[in-house]
Amino acid sequence: MSENDDKSRAEAERRQALGDLRILDTPGEERFDRMTRQLAEELDAPIAYVALLDGERQWLKSEVGGMQQEMPQELSYCNHTIRQEGPLVVADASEDERLRDLPLTQDENLRFYAGMPIQDNDGNTLGTVCVADREVRDLEPEKLAVLESYAKRVEKEILAPPTIFVSYAHEDEEWKDRLVKHCEVLRRQGLLDLWVDRDMASGDAWREEIRDAIERAKVAILLVSAEFLTSDFILGE
Repeated sequence: MSENDDKSRAEAERRQALGDLRILDTPGEERFDRMTRQLAEELDAPIAYVALLDGERQWLKSEVGGMQQEMPQELSYCNHTIRQEGPLVVADASEDERLRDLPLTQDENLRFYAGMPIQDNDGNTLGTVCVADREVRDLEPEKLAVLESYAKRVEKEILAPPTIFVSYAHEDEEWKDRLVKHCEVLRRQGLLDLWVDRDMASGDAWREEIRDAIERAKVAILLVSAEFLTSDFILGE
């Protein structure tokens, strides 16, 4: 097998690994936003973001500083970061042959960039944790270590199995209203993967969604009616 074949297979595996996490195009989550804000503050950087790259585009799970949420992958700085081992640190993008002609440099006037790859447990690079600035600057070794520590924290959050909370056919409407409010808080915090309302509980698509979610779940809680316990979802018919 040629080197190009190896690279193509590795890239396909990387894209598949990212897709399997089902994190692309998900709503913002405070657990990631908190880390992005803290990273920007600790590194005194006006721009910080968590980028995921699916082969076609760069999509930001979290950002501070006004970076656009989505752009073609080939136009991103992070496209270069994911193709190397370890961090990519550029003091002045206008002097770097890889970055100087990209829109982020020409149109957005970015100069400083530091990105750290984030990987899954199999070594597939999913994306990056980055800081950037419109001023030329360096990144001291101790601050590079901070960036690396945040990348590890982001990896841990991305790879953590989701918590599943499923409610079905509960008759106490007041209790259910309170539960829905709590679940919406958990969803915003990124702790809730799936909430199934009574009206949604029908059809094969719903059953497949539940099965798939529970496979990935750290916790699964079902509140069910007696009728549900005899349904073909439970019996597997």
